[in-house]
Amino acid sequence: MEKAIKIAKPVALVLLGILPYFYGRHLSNLMMTRYFYQQGPLFLYALAMLAAWFGFGALSKALVPSKRQAILLLNAAAILALLLIFVQEVIIGHFWFNQVGIATQMFYLPMMRFGVVVVRVLPLMRGAMTLLSAISLCLMVAAAFFGRTAVDRICKAVGERR
Repeated sequence: MEKAIKIAKPVALVLLGILPYFYGRHLSNLMMTRYFYQQGPLFLYALAMLAAWFGFGALSKALVPSKRQAILLLNAAAILALLLIFVQEVIIGHFWFNQVGIATQMFYLPMMRFGVVVVRVLPLMRGAMTLLSAISLCLMVAAAFFGRTAVDRICKAVGERR
């Protein structure tokens, strides 16, 4: 039983890392229905995503002992999605017309607003979706890192050691 729990904790962190896909699908549905004729609060959705990633980073203290392991497990799905976007956009030249192509685009949709603000100052180039996704990944990694670091500092200040 103890061995199963030891295996389940890192798996739980990887499963938490898949949540942006479902959040992106929901946001896509909102953009196609409720916000079809108006601008939605995309900045607030992106802030909510970063807040969730900060919380998942904080939660990782209870799941895995290492900060590096926590960041890699939590962002494993994001790294895979970024690699698939790179293959589709830069190497092949178009997105796949199947569920993999849709899933990779939906994964980073909640964070696209922050990426667009950064890319707006850069000239248009091939691989813009890859660049937007890479910026989103960097923000997600930073939020998870700061969440884990905050919990580590709180535990150190309280005197609780894991």
